[in-house]
Parts: sequence; structure tokens; C-alpha cells
Amino acid sequence: FAGCGGVGGGNSSVTIDYDSLVSLISADSTFITNVGGGMGGGGCDYKFPEGLNGTPITHQITDVSSYTVPNGKHLYITHMHHINSNNAWFQINGQTITRGLYSNVDESTCFPLILNSNDVLTVSSSNAVFNGYLVDENYFAGCGNAISSSSTNIQPVDNDFSDDIISSDFNDQCLDQIPQNLNGKKIILFSTEKTIYLTDSIGSFLNPIYTVDDNVISSLTSNESGDTLYFLQAYNSGSSPSIMMMTVNNLDPVSVGTVPCSYNQIRQFKFLNGDFYYINYNTIMKISNGSVSFVNNSNNYSVTVSNSGTLYRGYYSGGNNFLSNSSYGPTISTIYDIDYSDSENRIYMWENYGDGRISYWDLNINSQSILFNANSNYTSSTNYADQVVKINDGYVYFNLASTLFSVDNNGSVTRVLVSSQDNHNINGIVALSFQYQNISSNNTSVNSNNFISSNNKKILFSTEKTIYLTDSIGSFLNPIYTVDDNVISSLTSNESGDTLYFLQAYNSGSSPSIMMMTVNNLDPVSVGTVPCSYNQIRQFKFLNGDFYYINYNTIMKISNGSVSFVNNSNNYSVTVSNSGTLYRGYYSGGNNFLSNSSYGPTISTIYDIDYSDSENRIYMWENYGDGRISYWDLNINSQSILFNANSNYTSSTNYADQVVKINDGYVYFNLASTLFSVDNNGSVTRVLVSSQDNHNINGIVVFE
Repeated sequence: FAGCGGVGGGNSSVTIDYDSLVSLISADSTFITNVGGGMGGGGCDYKFPEGLNGTPITHQITDVSSYTVPNGKHLYITHMHHINSNNAWFQINGQTITRGLYSNVDESTCFPLILNSNDVLTVSSSNAVFNGYLVDENYFAGCGNAISSSSTNIQPVDNDFSDDIISSDFNDQCLDQIPQNLNGKKIILFSTEKTIYLTDSIGSFLNPIYTVDDNVISSLTSNESGDTLYFLQAYNSGSSPSIMMMTVNNLDPVSVGTVPCSYNQIRQFKFLNGDFYYINYNTIMKISNGSVSFVNNSNNYSVTVSNSGTLYRGYYSGGNNFLSNSSYGPTISTIYDIDYSDSENRIYMWENYGDGRISYWDLNINSQSILFNANSNYTSSTNYADQVVKINDGYVYFNLASTLFSVDNNGSVTRVLVSSQDNHNINGIVALSFQYQNISSNNTSVNSNNFISSNNKKILFSTEKTIYLTDSIGSFLNPIYTVDDNVISSLTSNESGDTLYFLQAYNSGSSPSIMMMTVNNLDPVSVGTVPCSYNQIRQFKFLNGDFYYINYNTIMKISNGSVSFVNNSNNYSVTVSNSGTLYRGYYSGGNNFLSNSSYGPTISTIYDIDYSDSENRIYMWENYGDGRISYWDLNINSQSILFNANSNYTSSTNYADQVVKINDGYVYFNLASTLFSVDNNGSVTRVLVSSQDNHNINGIVVFE
């Protein structure tokens, strides 16, 4: 705002990011040359031991036994834990190296731990297990500075999804793709709230492939073959998460959608049989081709779907727990997660019995088999989404808190694989046999002027901190204008959509400036002010050549800088036709009405309206059931319902946080921080994107 004369009433911190206006997500990660070379086909990379011609090892020791590194070998320990003691420690040659914490170790321990030939590993008490691998002691000779026994793990760069696009979590991955030396091997990927990890089916290594700093991630899931991965990423636990997608050959995530509820309301999120399913508190919802539909709200805890489309639910009813479409239940144990095996016709379950029990229900013979019981001997968690079970190729993978386990599907062998190293519990698991393909990252950039002038339909929307750009299918999301100490709202435009207006104020108690910018020059300037406090403004719009705003319940008009009174009949919303007819959504005598029409009385507050000249309809955002989108047809004086939230979504009752906009046969609207569209005949509803600044949408502009 240099030279703007204090626009906004104070010292605001703003960012205009021209270069990133429409830059689609691109990878900016060049892995360290020497390390990358080691990953390509053997060499000097100790983080991927199967390419070292080494021997993976999992070994249990007790207080009366020890482990001695064989002559001529080095032992690389990648993970270690005590089984049932919280007051024990490991020692190498009598020197204490770490204290046990049940399923993990002291966080100060750095892995890998490297033991030389004939070193002796002991444990002070109880039982303990370590994972690692043995290599010839001269294996790293000649590696120079690329990797040696004194090297430390190379960590990915931590970036922030909420930063400007130049420095976002979408860039600078630790790995561009999974190394070729894992071709044909069974690999496991799992997520925590901060990291997505890569390991193998025996836990012989652990490598972070994606990390976030200020954001949160969860619920790693995949298609059936496992080569396309999905997970959730949100600004924080109270914001709506984006659905992120990446492939196992190109670890460069992009946003492919959003979940229209808060991150902390999501009990489960999975990709099942071609669609996304999520549990919002206890309600199962489905996202199919961007459209959200209701499935079931019977106090659900877990969900899975067979390849034939049969849906199974772990749910609570009448003091007991049940598994739908089966005879399993009633049981006192909550069924936190389930996974269906088509080849076996079994449902594998993670139950809260004894801090964690893994079992399956055989639908062929209607009986349960127990595979694993924690028996309160392990650290566990009761947070929703922190219990995961996944069946793959005869092995059942599951977690207890931050530790990954596997058990044979007949219960014969249980293995402790690895633990996360970021102090967060596991919340998603994907298992697959990796097939390497040499696919390079695709760095994509788009010229902003060409994009703006293209024939694609663009959507701009505002929150109190950011103006975002997306498209009519929500295929990307870019912030184009941000404020720090100030507040902004009510993005609006002229009829063609090429000139934008919005409000900006020093704080919610000050009078806002009217800011103007064009879609080809995103450099806002002040063109006026609204003579009332920002927090008194119920609506602000540019309509038919003039500015209209609602101060509490009074409609005012600003025309060529002059302010005039319009109406004070307890108004909530306003719109104007091209011919100058003014329509008001207002409250009177205990009911709500739409002026210049026969719509009303109704009990639903009409929070926003938009008039369509070509259709002679008034589109409405009503507070019925946490949000209803409808229109009143002035030709035949009747109402048509296009969308009902039915209390299945996060919504808001703050003034100005409900917006509806009609454009070219599509109705755009928001529920809290999520942007939706619906065809003007109600046939298809789409979830587009969610804001990433933890604020609700308060203005929408659509242009060609």
C-alpha cells in the first residue's frame, strides 16, 4: 500500500502475489545429487536398505540375553522399543543409549544407530525388540562425502500450506518419486498429522516423504491398486480440509477437492470403490465426482465398501456396537475402523477392547476370529481417526498410537514394524507392491494474463483475510490478496465481473474503505468509504452501477459518492435487477418475506439473494436446516429447492457469511468456508474448494 495514504485505516500487512495468481501446483524439489544417485539403483543410501545387498533383521532380546553384531558386519538400527516396561534402557557395550517408552523410545535418540562388528546390545530389564539391517563393514568404502556412518537423515523441507504459493507445502518434497531399488517390493505408506512416511513390510527403514509445519494432514488412503494416494490437509483443525492427491511415482501432491466440514469433525475419510467417503461426527457422507450426498447418520464410527458396492458400518446403538450387513453385535467394544476383504469375504476390525484388538468377522460362516490383543500392554489412543486397520495380500496392517504393526491374516505372527518419529499418532495406512515407473515431476506454470483472458470460467471469493482465485470445478486454489492486521469482506463486481470491489478496514470497529481492482491488474486502490463500522455492515454489493449496503437493518445506497437512504424495514439481504427493481429479504411480525414478490411469510431468514434478469428469478440463501438454496420464480410465483444442507455440513449464522450468486445456469454459494455450486435446476451439486485461512466466505464473483 505504498502511496495509498493509509488505506484501511492503519498499518496493514498485505500481500499481492502476481506471479502465483494462477500458478498450478508444481514441484520444486531437487534431491541432493549424491543421495539421489544412491537411491537410483543401489549405491550408498542407507535409508533404503534393500538396495544395499544387506540383510534386514528384527530381533528380540531380554534382560538375560543380548545381541552381538557378527564379525565383519555393521548393524544399522532403524527402530527399537520396549514391549512392556517404561523404566528400562538399551545399552551398547555397557553404555546407555536410550530409555524405553513402551512402544517408542526417548525422542532424543537419532536413527539410525550404527553398531560395529562385535558390538554388544543389551537391555536393562524386560523384553525389547529392534529393527535394522546388517551390511558388510566395508560397504560404504569409497562413498566419499555422499553417505558415511556419520551421516544424519536428510529431512524434507518444512513449508506451510498457508504461506503464499511460492513457499507452500505443495512444493519442495523430500523425494520426487519412490526409488527404483524398491521395484517389486512390498511397501507401506502411513500418515500422521504432520508427516507421510514410507517403510517396507518388515519396517527395515523409515523415510518421511511429505511433511507440514503449521498445517495438519490425515487419513492417507488410496485406490484399490494403491498407486494413487489421497489424504486430507487443512490450515488447522478447525478449518475445512483439502483432498490432496499424489501418485507413488510422482510424490507431488495437488488439491483435487475439499471436504465441506471442519477437519476436527471428521471421524474417518477413505477412498472406496471409486468414491470418497467421510464420517462427519457420526454421519456418513459420500463425495462422487465432486457431488456430496448423504449416506447414513446412525451414530457411525467406521465405514468400508466392497468392490460390488456393499457398504458396511461400525456403529453404536442402544448401548452396544454393531457391524451392519452382518450378524456381528451387539458388543461393548467400539468398532473404530473396518476394512473389507473381497477375496475372503471378511471384515477386518480395529476394536477398543483392551486398548486395541484386531479381529475379523467371516461373512461366510458368521463367526469372529481374534488376530491380536493389545491387552493394555501397549500405548494406544482413543482419538477419532487414530485407529487404522488395512488388509493387504494376507497381512493385516494396523497401528497402536504411533507404532505400525502387522499380523498374518490367520493370527500366527505379529510384527512390530516402525514408529512415527514426529510425536503424532498414525491416522492412515496404504499397503502395496510397488511397481517402479520412471516418471519425472511435471513443473507447470501458467501465464496469468493468458489465463485471465481465456474462455475458462473463474471464481473469486473473499474471506476476512484473503481473496482467492479458483475455477468452476475447484481444480486449484490460489490466494491473490491477503491482509494481516486488517479485515476484508464482501467481494463484489460490476455485471461483467472484470472490475472488483471489496471492503477493507483497520479492524472490525472502524469504517471500511471501498477497494477497487481489475482482474487484469490486481493492485487495489481506495475509491471511497462506507460511513459506518465494519461490524455493523450486514451486506455490501455493487448493483446496477451503485453501491448498496445494509447497516444493521437499513439499506443505504452510495451513488457517485453520495449516500442516500433506501429502506429500514429490518432487512437482511438486497439485490437489484438491471431495470432498477429492488428486492429485499426482510423480517416482519415474526416471519420473513421477499419484497416485490408473493414469497413469504416464512420462518427461514433470507440471508442473501441474487436476481437473474434472464430468468426473472430470485435465488435465495435461507437459514433452513443450516443452509438451503432455492429460487422464487416471479413468472409463476412458486419456489423451487435446489439444495438442502439438512444439518450435514458446517455452516455459519454470522451476518455476511452466507453468499449466493447466479451465473450462466450455475448457482454458486457457500456453507461456512466451503464453496459449492449447483445447477439452476438442482440436478447436480458440486463441492469446489474451501478457504485455507480459517475464515468463512463472505463474497463471490464469477467471470468468464
